[in-house]
Amino acid sequence: MERPIRIVLADDHPVVRIGVRNMLVLKDGFEVVGEASDGDEAITQTLELQPIFCCRRADAPPSRLEAMRAIMNARRR
Repeated sequence: MERPIRIVLADDHPVVRIGVRNMLVLKDGFEVVGEASDGDEAITQTLELQPIFCCRRADAPPSRLEAMRAIMNARRR
């Protein structure tokens, strides 16, 4: 069996996170390993949990580019 795709969900609306999580648990091959309510928490969860994918709202601060930079910089250390 293949390893599941590990995902961190990030959105400031709990109902969105719950809905996406509920859709993913019905599909084989996905594992929601963390949830975040803001961009900073998404960065922390991504660094700690090492998901393959981080799903977050595009307009949530920090910007996607800033979040990506923070994650890449932290992984280089």
